[in-house]
Amino acid sequence: MWLIGDINPLAPKWLCQGIAGYEVKQMPDEFIKNSTSEQIHNLVIPTFQELNSEGWDFETMNGFQFSYLIAEL
Repeated sequence: MWLIGDINPLAPKWLCQGIAGYEVKQMPDEFIKNSTSEQIHNLVIPTFQELNSEGWDFETMNGFQFSYLIAEL
């Protein structure tokens, strides 16, 4: 994650978190699917602006999982 910030200090949080999580395979695919499927089904997906939040709500909105999914694409 720090490498991305070194290359581009303006890189958004979701990009840094997503690539870091993806590279270390931090979360099993089944966990990501189970923790995001309801939000995706209900179209309650965090925006890029919300995923760039520095607050505690990043975790509660499943920011790590959604960032991972974006990085995976």
